[in-house]
Amino acid sequence: MVGVCDCGEGCGDVPLTEANVIVWELKLPLLGRAVAKALNCDVNEMEFTMPRTWQVASAGDGRRPWC
Repeated sequence: MVGVCDCGEGCGDVPLTEANVIVWELKLPLLGRAVAKALNCDVNEMEFTMPRTWQVASAGDGRRPWC
């Protein structure tokens, strides 16, 4: 495998090893819970109808917006 730069500045190709091209899998529920914990919020997972939009946490009693 070879990495090819297309920035237009004449960069050379970069040979890649198997260790350079590891594919990572993102587990969104775990990430959401970690963000909620880091912000000291209650975990509140909810998927919205807008594509790629999730609520992962909530803070306060819900009567006012939280910033």
